[in-house]
Amino acid sequence: DVPSEQELLRLVEFHRREVERWRSPDQETLSGIDWEDKHINRVAMHQDMAGWAAEMLETVRGGRMKDHARGDVQVLRFGEEAALVGVPGELFSEIGIQLKRRSPLAHTMICGYTNGTLGYIPSRKAVQEGGYEVSDAYKLYGFPACFHGDTEELLYRETASLIERTAGGG
Repeated sequence: DVPSEQELLRLVEFHRREVERWRSPDQETLSGIDWEDKHINRVAMHQDMAGWAAEMLETVRGGRMKDHARGDVQVLRFGEEAALVGVPGELFSEIGIQLKRRSPLAHTMICGYTNGTLGYIPSRKAVQEGGYEVSDAYKLYGFPACFHGDTEELLYRETASLIERTAGGG
């Protein structure tokens, strides 16, 4: 689900306020965070997030917002025994494991970052649970939202189809 114009406006304003707040935080603010968090450059983080939200806002206003990302999944098959499966991103491990288990071949190797990257490709379970890879990383890749939970099943289906279509040396 891509964010609305109103949500993006809210995010731009929020992150710009946070940049100013963290440029010179007061003692009360600093006392409320633990040792690890004290080493995060919050000014840079909020500047990046404000920049992402502003870029997405311009995309929405310009009518160029897309609700999908396009990438190529590839299969290079070696006879009846082995295949390389190329995906344009970093699969969550459970997806890679399932791709191997579902393959009819004795040896299937999953290769990430082939022909570029769309970022993290999370499992349905990970999308439901959230976390950095689901909630934030897509912004660093310039996307408006994380992958949908159905992406996992789509990869299984498309990979199986490609492996089948490469059978018999054709």
